[in-house]
Amino acid sequence: MGNDRRIRNRRSPAAFAQGALAIIAWLVIWQLIAVALANPWLLSGPVETARTWGQLVLTAGFWQAVASSIARIAIGYGIAFIAGCVLGYLAAKLPGLRIFLKPAILVVKSAPVVCVIALLLVAVGSHVTTAIVVGLVVFPQFYHAVMESVLARDSEVDKVLDVFGVPGMRRALCVELVAFGASVRAATATAAGLAWKSGVAAELIGLPGISIGEGVYLAKISLDSASIIAWTATVIVLSWLSEKFLLALVDGVMRLPGRWLDARVRRALAAKGAGTPVTTMPMGLRIEGLACVYDTDGGVPLRLDYEDLAVAPGARLCVMAPSGAGKTTLLSMVAGIKRPSAGTIAYNNGQAPAMAAVLQDCTLLPWASALENIALVAKDASEIRRGARLCRAMLDEEALAKPARALSGGMRRRAELARALAHPSSIVILDEPFAGLDEATKEQCIRLIDEELDGRTLIIATHDEEDAAALGCDIVKL
Repeated sequence: MGNDRRIRNRRSPAAFAQGALAIIAWLVIWQLIAVALANPWLLSGPVETARTWGQLVLTAGFWQAVASSIARIAIGYGIAFIAGCVLGYLAAKLPGLRIFLKPAILVVKSAPVVCVIALLLVAVGSHVTTAIVVGLVVFPQFYHAVMESVLARDSEVDKVLDVFGVPGMRRALCVELVAFGASVRAATATAAGLAWKSGVAAELIGLPGISIGEGVYLAKISLDSASIIAWTATVIVLSWLSEKFLLALVDGVMRLPGRWLDARVRRALAAKGAGTPVTTMPMGLRIEGLACVYDTDGGVPLRLDYEDLAVAPGARLCVMAPSGAGKTTLLSMVAGIKRPSAGTIAYNNGQAPAMAAVLQDCTLLPWASALENIALVAKDASEIRRGARLCRAMLDEEALAKPARALSGGMRRRAELARALAHPSSIVILDEPFAGLDEATKEQCIRLIDEELDGRTLIIATHDEEDAAALGCDIVKL
C-alpha cells in the first residue's frame, strides 16, 4: 500500500498526559464518593479495591477463572466472526438469502440478553450457554459490517478486473478483503467489549463453574464491594487487551495485500527475461444489429441502437458522439462488461480475445501505488517491468511511491493508461483516456499510445477529432 500503509496514528505526549490526568481525576472523584458514603459494603474506594485486586491476582483460582472465561468467550467470538463474515458476504451477493435472514437477524439483535441466557440455560445447560450468548451478541456486528461494505463496494473495479482477466484468488486477497477491512475493524472494536459484557453476564447467571462470573457472584453474596469492583476491573482490562489484540490481528491481515503486491513489484524489477509479448495477436471484430436497453427512473426503457460495424485486425477506431449517445455503452459491450440486449459482437476466431482497457471512471485501487495496481493485473514479471517503464515515462518517482488516492486525477489517468498498454492483449479499449490532462501531457500520452500499441487493435472514445487524427484512427460517429 506504499507509504500510506506505513502511517500509524500515534498519541502525542500531550494527549497521553491529558488522558492520564483524566484518569487521576476520576479516581479522586471515586475516592471522595467512597469517603462520603463511609460504607465499604456499598462502595469501596480505589485504594481498598487495588489492595483486594492485588490479593486476587496472587491466587491460582483467579487465573483459572480468567482462563476459563477467556476460553468460553473466545470460542463464541470466533464462531460468530466466521459465521458473520461468511453469511454477510453471501447475503450481499444473494438478495434472496438477505431477505430470508433479515427476521432472524432482527430477533438476535433485539432480544434481551438476560432472556436469551434464561432460555439457553433451560435448553442446553450452563456449560455452553456463555459461548452461545457471546456468539449471538457478536454475530450481527460482523454480518452487517461485511454485508454493507460489499454492497457499497465500487463495481467499476470489478469490471476492469474482468477485462484484464485477474484470477479470483488474487481479487479476493487484494480487492474483496480490503473492501470490507475497515468495516470489520470497526466491528471488531465494538464486538470485543460486547463479548465480554455478555459473556460475564451469562456466567454470573448460569454459574458454569470456575469463571469470572462465579467470582462476581461469590463477591455479591458476601457483600464484598471491593471484590466486585476488582473483578469488574479485571473484565475491563481483559476487554481492552482483547480489543487491542484483535485489532492488531486485523491490521496485520489487512497489510497482506499491500505486502504481496509490493513484493511482486520488487521481484519483477529485480528479475530479467523476455517474458510475455505485449501483443498476443491483433484481433478484428464485427458488430451486427447491436442494441442495449436501459431502465430509466421514469419507467420508460431507453434503447440504444448501433449501426453494423467491422473492425479489421490491428485497426485504430475512434468512436465519437455527444455525451449520453452511447459511446461508453458500446465500448463496455465490446469489452464484455455489459451484455447487449440484441445483436452480436463476433471476433475473428470466434472467442473473446485478451483485452486491456481504461474505463471512463478511475479503477485504480486507492490504497495501492501505480506499480502495485499494475502488479495486480499483471500476468508475469515482464508485464510489471513494462508497466514500470511506461509509468516512469509519464510520472515522476515521487508520484510512483504514493498510493493512488494521493495522486491527482491526471496522474491516475496516466497510471491507468500505463497499466492498459503494458498488458498483453489483442484489443486495447480506451474510454475518454485524456480526460483531465493538459495539452502537453495529452500529447505525451498520444505519442506513447502510438509507440506502444505494437499492432494491437485500438478502440477509443473521445470528443476531440484532433486526438483521433493524431493516433491515426478511423472515426465512427454515433
